[in-house]
Amino acid sequence: FYTMANDANNIYLIVQATDQNTIKKIVQGGITLAINTSDKKDENNLTITFPKYDKSNPPFYIILNNVPKTADTLNDKMEDSLMYTYNKQLNNKLQIIGVTGIKGIPDRIISIYNKESIKAAAQFDHKIHYIFELSLPIKYVTSNQSDKAISLHYNIKLNGPMGNGSTVTMIPGRNVLTFKSSDGINYSLGEATQENMDFAYPTDFWGVYTLKK
Repeated sequence: FYTMANDANNIYLIVQATDQNTIKKIVQGGITLAINTSDKKDENNLTITFPKYDKSNPPFYIILNNVPKTADTLNDKMEDSLMYTYNKQLNNKLQIIGVTGIKGIPDRIISIYNKESIKAAAQFDHKIHYIFELSLPIKYVTSNQSDKAISLHYNIKLNGPMGNGSTVTMIPGRNVLTFKSSDGINYSLGEATQENMDFAYPTDFWGVYTLKK
């Protein structure tokens, strides 16, 4: 689930993931928001990716095996304990924001504690649903101060392992997927099921958002 909004200074994106496989995919490869003020759905966009990883902070694969398929079976104490444990892991690992297409930010990655006023964070709620929030200054998207409504073409992508530099392969003679992370570690995804293929490869969609004056 997602929603977008804006005020006079910022554009906001909020995403909620409730499915465990989708949560793992988001944590492993991040969510990328691409924005283009033109009428074309091209790749020349401003992009923000969170979380983003580098060599000193390799991709993080979160294990949610101890979370029941339905969180309705959790009591309050179990919810608090799981939420605290998983959020501590996120706080330790999700430290970098990926940025492209913004003049003055040539490094392509910035800390979550940046001076550019780009804010991104993710936490689990009591039901172990993943909540991602992004705040992006409007000045990076458009300098148009006219009264005409500005429509932004946006793309939201769940990158998965393939989107963060990992390599996904199928074991010869077997219907099994594996992927090598950018940190050089090999992981097994199990059988090449629809669920595992969805986890491994990027999925995305386009939409149009009109800035509210």
